[in-house]
Amino acid sequence: MGVVLGTSFLAGAVLGLRFKVLVLLPAIFVTAVVVGIAAINSLSGLWSLALMVIVATTAIQLGYLVGAMASQFLGQGINQHEDASGMREAAQRLLGSGG
Repeated sequence: MGVVLGTSFLAGAVLGLRFKVLVLLPAIFVTAVVVGIAAINSLSGLWSLALMVIVATTAIQLGYLVGAMASQFLGQGINQHEDASGMREAAQRLLGSGG
């Protein structure tokens, strides 16, 4: 159970660093399917399977929240990327001042 919790939390944190919240929908679906298959293969009972799926989906959501907060705290938010014109101007300033 700890491996499922840790892996789901870390996956959610990585998603939170880079993507918007809508990425959680397919991520939760994939997590539920993978954990469900793993629980069925280990011949777990129905309640154990349900508990593992609930723990994994909750952990991925909490990980996403922590990752999104860390992204904002570190200044790497989704909307803070420099656009192409800003990059072009920076390159022109760099080349213009050096030559």
